[in-house]
Amino acid sequence: MSAESKDIFLKEAAQWICDKYSLDIRYYTIKEDKEYIIQTCSIQLHPLSYVRDNSFAIESDLFAIGQFQKNNMSRDQLLEFLNHWILGEVNINDKKMQLKTDSRFQFYSDMFHADSWYYNLHIKLTGSNIYLPELNKLREIDNQFRSATPPFDGLSDALSWLDLGGAQFLGSRPSEINISISPPTDIILEDCSLDLDCLTLKLKASPDFDTNKIQLAICPVPRRHVHERKQVVSEVNWTVLEDKIKEGIAKINLKDIDSVLVMLLINNNTVRRQWIIDTTKARNNRQLTVQHFDKNLKMLRKAIFDLPDSNKFEEGVALLLFIMGFTPAVQIETDSPDLIVYTPIGKLILVECTMRISDFSAKVGKLVDRRGSLEKLLKKNAHDSMVYSALICRLPKDQIASLGIDLHENKIILLTKEDLEQGFTMIRNGVDPDKLIIDALNNMVRNNKDLN
Repeated sequence: MSAESKDIFLKEAAQWICDKYSLDIRYYTIKEDKEYIIQTCSIQLHPLSYVRDNSFAIESDLFAIGQFQKNNMSRDQLLEFLNHWILGEVNINDKKMQLKTDSRFQFYSDMFHADSWYYNLHIKLTGSNIYLPELNKLREIDNQFRSATPPFDGLSDALSWLDLGGAQFLGSRPSEINISISPPTDIILEDCSLDLDCLTLKLKASPDFDTNKIQLAICPVPRRHVHERKQVVSEVNWTVLEDKIKEGIAKINLKDIDSVLVMLLINNNTVRRQWIIDTTKARNNRQLTVQHFDKNLKMLRKAIFDLPDSNKFEEGVALLLFIMGFTPAVQIETDSPDLIVYTPIGKLILVECTMRISDFSAKVGKLVDRRGSLEKLLKKNAHDSMVYSALICRLPKDQIASLGIDLHENKIILLTKEDLEQGFTMIRNGVDPDKLIIDALNNMVRNNKDLN
């Protein structure tokens, strides 16, 4: 993507960032001739304060790694920092870290994905490849981490803790800085509802954000008359809470509606698209049954998106696939795929689930090996030997893309956090699982052609 994305990012950042934003920087640098060369760095700006300070720093003659957090930053200071970050320069406690490049940085942003449901401001700078410590240095490096304060079980553990990717410590990798800015206002989904044709929306905004910059629109379903689609920001009543956070509540009366698409914008730029559903009117029988015991699918969402337990993640994925119309089976044997899944017409899919980058390559290898052995067995016994494989990952798409693993070459369908979120929006009216598989394969081929 051209540097145009950088200009759009900076323009929108100036509109979003307010006083009292919080800063979180996570970094891993290689030391060359007393200079700090960034291998990977994540910078996040958030309108709310961090409850616990997780700042730390570990440094040796080979590397520097750590996390820096600070609450209640001024807008002017953050914008000044942003102008340095966008040039590949990060300064923490007078430690100047630099993204290395032989020519110009490459810029990428996921702000331009039209099918997203949540839009933060994002930009990634990619520099030159960094040659990381050789294998014979890893033992020394890992021992330094184990004897450090705070201690980590080697470099891989430290990178995983920082969500910088536990596999990024061998060979040559592109250097990068990821900058992400959360919006100063958002819809509080757990406090929104559609019940008896009354739509309740709750928003929260940063104390210093001008709520006049907000646009809020709704599109009800079933679709009957165009006048039912409308802007409703004028119906939001704002109050200031004890912690100075602004809270906005709107109650909108509708007629014979079972779901509503809500769209929140700042200065005509989308922040969030979200379906609000009347759970008593679900048309998908499987969904209606599951949410009878799990209201609003709250525990299912928690298992898939929040809980640190990988077993719960697998169970959540299996349940979501069941609601979507698949027939999933959780394996008991450890040396097997996480899930074996069938579609209504009999397509067989082997599924591996992962929550981390660190075991991504291993999961891909397992899928390829197990699919190959199963296809041979099915063919030998005169069965249809076509076996599909899918890797389902909790991480966002852009984090996985940075690994450079060619899933198309291995014929593996990849489903990311964005696809899981999309799954929850699709289950309302039922899904054709077989069509989903075909569409996913076609998208994989199309995306591969675009890259080439």
